[in-house]
Amino acid sequence: YYNAIKNGYKDEIANYYLALSLKANNKISEAKSIIENYIKKGNNEKYIEFAKQELNNLKKLNDFPDSGFYEIKNLKAINSELIEYSPSYSNGKLFFVSNRDTEKKYKGTGTPFTDIYQVKTKGAIVELKTLKIMPNNINEEEINEGSITFSKDGLYMIFAKGNSGKSSGRNNVDLYYSRFRSNKWQNPRLLNINNSKSWDSTPFLTKDGNTLYFSSNRTKGYGGTDIYKANLNRRGRWVNIQNLGSEINTPGNEMFPHISDDGKLHFSSDYHLGFGGLDILIATRKGGKITVENPGKPLNSEGDDFGIYFFSQTKGFFTSNRVGGKGDDDIYTFINNDPDLKIVNYSLSGTTLTPKNETSYITLDNSTVKLTDKNNSIIEETFTDDNGLFEFIVYPEEEYYLVGEKENYFNTRVEFNTLGKSLDKSKLKDFITNVKFEKK
Repeated sequence: YYNAIKNGYKDEIANYYLALSLKANNKISEAKSIIENYIKKGNNEKYIEFAKQELNNLKKLNDFPDSGFYEIKNLKAINSELIEYSPSYSNGKLFFVSNRDTEKKYKGTGTPFTDIYQVKTKGAIVELKTLKIMPNNINEEEINEGSITFSKDGLYMIFAKGNSGKSSGRNNVDLYYSRFRSNKWQNPRLLNINNSKSWDSTPFLTKDGNTLYFSSNRTKGYGGTDIYKANLNRRGRWVNIQNLGSEINTPGNEMFPHISDDGKLHFSSDYHLGFGGLDILIATRKGGKITVENPGKPLNSEGDDFGIYFFSQTKGFFTSNRVGGKGDDDIYTFINNDPDLKIVNYSLSGTTLTPKNETSYITLDNSTVKLTDKNNSIIEETFTDDNGLFEFIVYPEEEYYLVGEKENYFNTRVEFNTLGKSLDKSKLKDFITNVKFEKK
């Protein structure tokens, strides 16, 4: 970038990328100087806004404390000199993406094609002799397979698959699904949420199987790649695709979403406050507001840090290409040793009913229930089971409406709130406390 600018490269974005490169090499003062000089002399308003945001980030980094609570370790047993990324755990197996055994190269990057691998693990203890590539109907030759996510029972998976480069094929990266039947994975099928003109990848499926988070660069977003979510309807189709909004998504790239058991969104971004490249961030909701925080080093670094997966409330896996790794992208393990860490999970469950007569009710199954905020914006949507049961994650100090809908029935809306119902974590003795509210 220095040489390009010195030799008259005309695109102003080179100044911005030069500053990012210096930052990634931990040369913070030099990066600030480049950015400040560019803001004074630049003409492209879009690039200047990027630069101003980055200058704000660089100033905050000077006073950003390291987090000594995270203990990280390179999972050397499975890492190679090439790429390993996007870990996901299911039924005693760790799944990840790698290009370790492929000789043919993808022309777009000059690197071997990526495939999905699996290995048996007990936590972070890997049984290396069980390491193997997934079957050929999942990993196609000369196509990049990417991030993967599983249902709670491990019998349904969603994963990313790149384009084939053929004129009759798809033009971009898309999401596919497969079911495990008759002791094998069925041939993958295209998920209905894909946009044929966009990059759709990094999926995460919630434990109840009803909400899918993913990243996409489809039009009308906030920038590069944004994080979206969709709900599963009774017919098995993904509906109600929603952009997570400007508190999460930026003019940069947001991807690799993961919802931890306490309802917090973990994701990676190259625009929010970070140390360089992609950083892992934590979004917390309270009182109707979303706060995005950087957990600091050593979880994050000057390199790319992404693809976090929680094995338990305090342990998990993530990906990084930081200095000192075994190869390019490597998989790491982490433990959060914060002695004051207390986790409170708030949930709201209930049953959809309809009047039987003037004094009694009967269960109304297979209904739609929406959780909205006080401004009627949909936070989450679900579909009740055969017993009319539903459940939502809710957040402290908020006001909600529950909206019940079913064809041939009148809609019903009832109020619910968590105002004054939050627990003081400092007074809790247990590490995990589950607070369950009920509503009919």
